[in-house]
Amino acid sequence: MAQLKVSIKEELNLLGVDRGSSTVLDRTVSQVDNRVAKVNATESDILKFGSSVASGQMVAANVEYLRITSVSAGASLVNLRILGDGKEYFVQIAGGESFILFNADAMDANDTGSEVIDLTDIQEIKAVTSTGTVTIEIFVAST
Repeated sequence: MAQLKVSIKEELNLLGVDRGSSTVLDRTVSQVDNRVAKVNATESDILKFGSSVASGQMVAANVEYLRITSVSAGASLVNLRILGDGKEYFVQIAGGESFILFNADAMDANDTGSEVIDLTDIQEIKAVTSTGTVTIEIFVAST
């Protein structure tokens, strides 16, 4: 087992007042999947979730922290499609931006607010871009 420390820090001075903030989260983990991948105009699977760990597949209920970062510079946009149980939602990240999930917190996956999908329901994450080839980093830590 190992301790994963996630630090989030905002630095902002607005009208002479420090408005910055920081937080640190510690999680005990025993597995990590950390890799770099290329995304292009053909949608591709970047993560799958199942009942056992395999190449590119994690056990969703064991995930403590998940981050997908677009490491390409500029206005390169990556569209992430998160799918599970017949539901899906989309997240768009630009160069330098990240999509982050901590454990199995519920997320609204429907514009009416009546459907909820949580991380244990996510079956796969796909990525596609319309701005050439974009490099992303995938980091998943689990127990």
